[in-house]
Amino acid sequence: MELSALAAAYNGTVPAAPVLAIMAAGVVVAVFGHIWKSYRVVAVGIAILFLATALMLIGAFVAFHRGEKDPRPAPDFVSLVLP
Repeated sequence: MELSALAAAYNGTVPAAPVLAIMAAGVVVAVFGHIWKSYRVVAVGIAILFLATALMLIGAFVAFHRGEKDPRPAPDFVSLVLP
């Protein structure tokens, strides 16, 4: 299945917090793997980290193709430049 088909089929939004939590878990697992000197545990932690990164990129791709806008208000650039 192509990513554009996934983008068309996906109707919800995924907040960033779960993806960041998965990334943090991957880093923690990898660090514990280094502490225990277990290369398999390090590899699992890095794999988790890469999986979370892939999920973040896919989520950004889906949001881009759905035409979503940034929910934050745009800054007033004139007030930033002129005192």
